[in-house]
Amino acid sequence: MNDVRPSGWYDDPNDPNLLHYWDGVSWSGRTMPKIKPNLDQSSIGSPPPQPDPAQLPPGYPQQPGQPQQGQWAPYAPPIAQAGTPKRLTPDGAVLAGWWKRALGYIIDNLLVSAVAVAITWSSFNAWLSKYQTWFQDTMDQASSGSSATVADPPGIPWQPFAAILIISAVYEISLVAWRGQTLGHMAAGIRVRRLDSDRAPDVASSAVRWVVKQAGSLVGALPVLAFFGSLFQLLNYLFPLWDKFSQALHDKAARTYIVRHDSHPGEHQAKTW
Repeated sequence: MNDVRPSGWYDDPNDPNLLHYWDGVSWSGRTMPKIKPNLDQSSIGSPPPQPDPAQLPPGYPQQPGQPQQGQWAPYAPPIAQAGTPKRLTPDGAVLAGWWKRALGYIIDNLLVSAVAVAITWSSFNAWLSKYQTWFQDTMDQASSGSSATVADPPGIPWQPFAAILIISAVYEISLVAWRGQTLGHMAAGIRVRRLDSDRAPDVASSAVRWVVKQAGSLVGALPVLAFFGSLFQLLNYLFPLWDKFSQALHDKAARTYIVRHDSHPGEHQAKTW
């Protein structure tokens, strides 16, 4: 009777301790032990040996609480928690980001400008009508190809400009000294505080802060100094981007910080989420 088993390793019919290779037709001359010698001494699949803690060099870094007693684990630095604030005041309050400051500034300027224009509407409306007429005449000359000299645009009236400065001074100095916040600050979720305490700045510091902030606008009314005033104002508002404590130049002059509204000294450790 023919053996039709497939090729492979089978028990050797002549020696129960061996495996014999059947090539599909007949027994080959290849045999192998059924049990590998010294198999019980193999370490394959076993956990790696743990070093003796007594043999480790002194001060070898380990994470406390992670290894089991009598075992060793390699040191891994702690992973920084998401949301950890990057910029803090020296006493631990979270400093406001630049975009929040910019949002508060834009809101305050829109409010002050709207009130100033409403108060000085008659002079502003007259200037607007003159400007529209000048603009239309200029476009008509350009479309007709006329070589006539284009007239200068009407000058901006001083009344709205003066109203903006006066309203801005009263608005910002009083609110910052009273509660450390303008309406723009409230909307942006930030507030102004002193360097040495968590309180709002006094009237004198608030006034210094406003004067330095508006210095560019004040000198910008003079034609010779307009360029330098604009350059100073730009530098002032960009300064928090690279300053260690996110201070603008007017913050440094008044000795103030701008912090998150809900942040107070020493509380940042609990706000790492």
